[in-house]
Amino acid sequence: MARACQGSPCLRREDLSPLSYPSLSLCSSSFFLQSFVLYNVFYMRQTEIDQVVQFMISKLADTQIEVREAAALTFAGVVRSTLQSRIGSLTEQFKKDLSTPLPSKKRKAEQGPSPSPIPPQEAEAIIKRHAAVLGLASLIYANPFDVPSWMPNILELMAVHIHDPVPIQSTVKKVMADFRRTHQDTWHLDKASFTPEQLDVLSDLLVAPSYYA
Repeated sequence: MARACQGSPCLRREDLSPLSYPSLSLCSSSFFLQSFVLYNVFYMRQTEIDQVVQFMISKLADTQIEVREAAALTFAGVVRSTLQSRIGSLTEQFKKDLSTPLPSKKRKAEQGPSPSPIPPQEAEAIIKRHAAVLGLASLIYANPFDVPSWMPNILELMAVHIHDPVPIQSTVKKVMADFRRTHQDTWHLDKASFTPEQLDVLSDLLVAPSYYA
């Protein structure tokens, strides 16, 4: 990646390996990547941009939630600056992982009220679905004050998971609260971008103030 070093420390191909950083430094490396791409995007080959994108997407599924959330924030910045034309393909990619099956509530009830360690397979499924929610959230945060044609569908997709286990549920609630906050002054215009069915699904999440009381 020799060309992508104008004005910033040179980013080597091996620096993007998931094994290059210990978990504790992944948060700071994510923010570094956002600045690096922003200032070097015109010097980077498409394959190099793709490499950064795949690295960030892989960090959305990190085992540590702090890393996942930092990666989502950074990914939103990268989408805003360089990936607007790829939102459709990114949405489809995240939708596939969003359908990752989780243990049924009935089976959880059978385990009794006392808390027990989450089985590794279940924890992996939750992380995978959370990564998809974070990815979709990044697309929304990349366009914080607009309502592009693709956004209502993503919000509707996320709303379906409002009752998923934490941290999925927490992320969905935060995205809805942030969207409501940034669009409350223009909601009388923005709601025209949603179908009646979408408004039915999202009404409590985007309109009712008591929901976040």
